Amino acid sequence: MKRRVLAILVMVAMVSVLFTACGNEKPTVSKNNYSVNQEFSMSSMLTIKGDKVSLEEEEEKYDTHKQNGFAYRIPEALLDIDGIDPYEYDEYQYEVDYIPEEMMVKYYKLIDGEYDEDEEDAIIDEIVASEIPVFGVFRYDDIADKTDMNAEFDLFKESFKEIEELASIGTDTFYFGCNREFEQDGLSDADRENLNLMISAFEEVKHSLCLFPPVSVDEDFKVDLTSFNCEDLNGNAVDASIFADYDVTMINCWTTWCGYCIEEMPELAVLKGKLPSNYNVITICFDAMEEGELAKSLLEQAGATSIMTLVANDEITTKVGEYIVGYPTTFFVDRTGKVIGSVKIGAPSEASVSDAYLELINKAYEDIK
Repeated sequence: MKRRVLAILVMVAMVSVLFTACGNEKPTVSKNNYSVNQEFSMSSMLTIKGDKVSLEEEEEKYDTHKQNGFAYRIPEALLDIDGIDPYEYDEYQYEVDYIPEEMMVKYYKLIDGEYDEDEEDAIIDEIVASEIPVFGVFRYDDIADKTDMNAEFDLFKESFKEIEELASIGTDTFYFGCNREFEQDGLSDADRENLNLMISAFEEVKHSLCLFPPVSVDEDFKVDLTSFNCEDLNGNAVDASIFADYDVTMINCWTTWCGYCIEEMPELAVLKGKLPSNYNVITICFDAMEEGELAKSLLEQAGATSIMTLVANDEITTKVGEYIVGYPTTFFVDRTGKVIGSVKIGAPSEASVSDAYLELINKAYEDIK
């Protein structure tokens, strides 16, 4: 089974990185009489129940996953629950887990740097092991490698006791999974209350689902950094000239509340040491305007202070942040700041994160050779 690194978000934080996107009004109807959208657009969309939705008007209420081909309304009842962990294994499986409050205490201590390096991995493993799968969506791609696809689907079926086939679009079939009963041992009264709230939201989540053909990351990523002005974490002025001395610059986008980002940071420092002279790596911290000192502390703990980190001002947020659906997101630019290669959402799952990123940099370089 895959091992994912920790990425704990509250729903409010998740809403802040949503896409404002939607599909057309021409549905097809599956055997379950659920509606789907035949293409993705910015105008309107149909839920599986056939209700019209404008995500442009309701962007803060919807969680949209373009690469997975679905969007759903985030129930208001869930917005104040701490310990909700929504994540994607890849472009096929999305899952919302719950972390018990006892483990959330350890998570916040981890973020605050209260554990030493020898303890951190064990604490992360303990928190991840405590997570309780609550609901999720799976997209089965019939033209993908069957061995891999079936293995992915088996993971989904291991997570959820109830799975409903929703609808099909082309070669994609969508499934909704959920759990209504949980092992009670070790759960506090607050945990039970939170889980019951999440269970009560299942039908609202499912009926709000909008299904559409997935949109590739690269197709939708319209970042342009050929011209910009901002500051780094040390207050130095930065513009597009920082790219001029390198054939490829890798740009890693992160936040101080992103577990994935913090977990992979030491590997970014390792990557920096592996790069030939024509490559570079920088990062952009998207909450450094408010959490600059915390960002500096996290970089120091990771041994990554040699990597330039930009503070996302309004211009960077507009030119880059609007195209980010999750953290970390990594992309590559040439000497002018033009995006090249492929966009990577999430941390690499390979044993060596630094080697995986180096391979992506080499592939981006092939685009300009």
